[in-house]
Amino acid sequence: MRRWPIRVRITAVAAVVMAAALALTGFVLLQVVRSSQLAELRTSAKRRAEEVVSLITKGKATGPLPAARDDALLVQVIDVRGHVIASSLNVSDMNAFVNSGDLASQPGVMRRSRGNVDRVPCEILAISVEVGSKRFGVFVASPLRAIEHTQGMLRSRLWRGIPFLLAGVILAIWLVTGRALRPVDLMRRELDAITPGDLGARVSAPPVDDELGRLARTMNAMLERLQASSDRQTRFVSDASHELRTPLAVTRARLEVALRHPQRTDWPEAANIVLRESGRMERLVRDLLLIARGEQQVRHPRQVDLDEVAMGAIRSARLVAPSGHTIDGHAVSAGRVLGDPDLLDRVVTNLLANAVRHSQRQVAVSVVRRDAPVGSGSATAVVELAVTDDGPGVPEADRTRIFERFTRLDEARDRQSGGAGLGLSIVHDVVVGHGGTVHVEDGPAGGARFVVRLPAAD
Repeated sequence: MRRWPIRVRITAVAAVVMAAALALTGFVLLQVVRSSQLAELRTSAKRRAEEVVSLITKGKATGPLPAARDDALLVQVIDVRGHVIASSLNVSDMNAFVNSGDLASQPGVMRRSRGNVDRVPCEILAISVEVGSKRFGVFVASPLRAIEHTQGMLRSRLWRGIPFLLAGVILAIWLVTGRALRPVDLMRRELDAITPGDLGARVSAPPVDDELGRLARTMNAMLERLQASSDRQTRFVSDASHELRTPLAVTRARLEVALRHPQRTDWPEAANIVLRESGRMERLVRDLLLIARGEQQVRHPRQVDLDEVAMGAIRSARLVAPSGHTIDGHAVSAGRVLGDPDLLDRVVTNLLANAVRHSQRQVAVSVVRRDAPVGSGSATAVVELAVTDDGPGVPEADRTRIFERFTRLDEARDRQSGGAGLGLSIVHDVVVGHGGTVHVEDGPAGGARFVVRLPAAD
């Protein structure tokens, strides 16, 4: 059934359930009707037996018994020797009850049995009566022919009516299911019409807040996310192409001028320019690959001493820092985290490069472990990395946007001094991938202070 369409499956299951329900209802109805008729017969038989017992006690039970309100009942009175004392007029066989069983062992006790009287299936009610020293047996037979006739007629009508009722129910379920699934088919056609270049289209959401309405809204939310992702990818490709075009254009122009005037070209200077632009392209391509592969996520975490990573990055940054700039690492203390040492080194390196680029003369780095505050509800301590510069700082309105890809503030628009706008984005992605947070705030000297908090390893 898993390969059947939903509409067919729903209809089939409903048909099976309805057929079982109708069959059970028919069976119960037959039993209820039979029980009701049988109870009515037994009540009539008991009342007739009590009337005959009253006649016996008065000495009037001789010969034909007077007619009763229910002429269908067959009545006989016999003595202990089996002789018929009295009988109702509708009993043709005067010895019909002689072999119907012994008299009840105790007077006044009724018992029931089944048998044939005048070749008619009956339920026989027997009761013994003592009058003086004599004992008589009263037998009242209730023919079951009417019950069997009613049962047969009712059973025949059920067999004829249930299939038509079941067919009507199946048809109704088929139509209702088709109508209920119509919005799903409409959403399918609308989704099928959406092309990669037209992600702005949306499916029609039913006005009712039911499962289909929630499904349509979920699909529209998914389409919005896909559109946002596509827009980000388009902007990413456009920005990456724009960033790569500048060093390529500079390299090409410098080489074309050098080749056109080889005698007047300062070849060492040309080589330095090409080398510098090649380095910019290499760094940009490396950052793009890191982002495209999602390598900012931790795949094989291990314990890392963040203080050692920070000191290594500080030593490397001092080698390339402009003359007169100082990078202070005296506030670096022990702090161990769980993560990837290469990615964490990339975080510190990018933060230092950003700080040196925007600082006037001073950059400070600190690493400190902070235990979870008592009563904070958190059982995990954190290791805090802070990189502070004495530059112009970051405006409060840009402190979230600065971590987006290819974002450069006005002070960093110059591509000769500014980066490609990927460094802080990589910092953000790597820190989040390590389960930490990163933000920027005002530094003590008025510059920017980037703060990274990572869960401590122990």
